Amino acid sequence: MSNTPFLPASINTTTYQGRTYFQNLPPNLVNRVYFDPNTTNLVFQGQFVDDQIGEKYLFLNVLLGADLAAVQGLCNSSDADYSKWILAVANLATPLYAFHENPFIPGSYVADASQTVTDYSADLVAVTSSEQQVDSYALSATGRAGLHQLHRRQLHQSRPCGEPVSIYIARVAPPLYSDN
Repeated sequence: MSNTPFLPASINTTTYQGRTYFQNLPPNLVNRVYFDPNTTNLVFQGQFVDDQIGEKYLFLNVLLGADLAAVQGLCNSSDADYSKWILAVANLATPLYAFHENPFIPGSYVADASQTVTDYSADLVAVTSSEQQVDSYALSATGRAGLHQLHRRQLHQSRPCGEPVSIYIARVAPPLYSDN
């Protein structure tokens, strides 16, 4: 999200169900980038696609390369608000909240508001602490095929003890996608 109290006049938009969508985006972004006039936020979100026919796939919440250029290019460079638009896109970020036990109410948890905000255009959002809240994880392979990745899964340290630590090994191998 990025706080954007305006939309430049040169951007073609469509309003649907209280959100303002951008007409000139490619299909992979058209439903994932929008302006929410209620919060005045420019929003970009990842999406899990569960097609009835075909494969399931994930659009990561990463805005790089051609996708970033497409969002930036929505505003005409001669528009008076062009620099504000570029800044709003550059400031797209997601807050990462860490939780700790409330010292005044044992067994309840409060958010730590001091966590930093992760920039979408820099890289994948990195969960760096077991105290950070996540609603789901996605595994993405980059680099050479044939490599093995080791993943450790453990419950949040403030949860009840006794749960095992799980180790997963994933092998990255071609073909990464099969259309059979």
